[in-house]
Amino acid sequence: GVTGRTMRAALEQAVQIKSAALARQRCRFDASPDYYQRTLWTGDEAEGLRALPLEERLARAAKLKEEGTALLRVGDHSAAVERYALALGAFCYLRCTDPAWRRHGLRDDAIEEVDERPAGGSPLRERADSLLLGSYKNLSLCYLGMAAAARSGDTGGDASSCCRHCISACDAALELQPGCAKMLYRRARARVGASAGEAAADEAIRDLREATRKAPEDRAVRALLARLLGERAARREAEELAFGGMFSRGRLASSSGCGGDGGGGKDDNDEPAAARCRTAERGEARFKACEDEVRRAGEAVQMLRERG
Repeated sequence: GVTGRTMRAALEQAVQIKSAALARQRCRFDASPDYYQRTLWTGDEAEGLRALPLEERLARAAKLKEEGTALLRVGDHSAAVERYALALGAFCYLRCTDPAWRRHGLRDDAIEEVDERPAGGSPLRERADSLLLGSYKNLSLCYLGMAAAARSGDTGGDASSCCRHCISACDAALELQPGCAKMLYRRARARVGASAGEAAADEAIRDLREATRKAPEDRAVRALLARLLGERAARREAEELAFGGMFSRGRLASSSGCGGDGGGGKDDNDEPAAARCRTAERGEARFKACEDEVRRAGEAVQMLRERG
């Protein structure tokens, strides 16, 4: 006969199959940033806010943002995110068109994005966009703080997910204020926090280079750029060395303290950030020369093969 254990296993399998099927129906929603997802769950307070005339809605949303900022200042990042999500959700939010979604489950085709900001070019629109911009900027700080807490073990959150939400908040802020150095810097921090891969580091370096052009005197930007360039140069130097004699003609001895044994100068960590940037970039140039050497060698081999 069917044992209790067998029945439980069958039920657990059925639940897993159902959960997987529901997850496939809400891929776009699940990929949305945390603060945007929250606009779907905010209940009576959000509904009451959205029913207000635009002037009153702006005033109330601004108050919610202030509440979020007070919570951010004392380090209560999760509660601050709730307040900022409510403020944003006064104008930009998700709405489910299926009244029975709690029974059927969420589906992407039953979720619509709503943008109720005032008409473009009006003073009210400027105020609404300013409110959104400030909220996105502070959300990015919240998620960086939550990521740091998760890494230290202070909370049970996932640091990589928090960094991805920070990236989304920075993206949204940069749409409203293109080239904002502060948002480029925070996005770069979040990129390398979300992934240890080289692609993420390259994207972060691009952000930081742009931030440096916008704010050349910002020491935090230059320091992080120097660090990432140095790490990338060291990584590529290690890859170069791993190939042994393959790069014998392309390898250049370093006399700048970035992987070579000449010079005997002070350690890179003691150099100013700008100098470390230049040192790391020289290392990248050496690696590029090696790559070119390999490419030319490959072309020569191919030519000889074609000639028989």
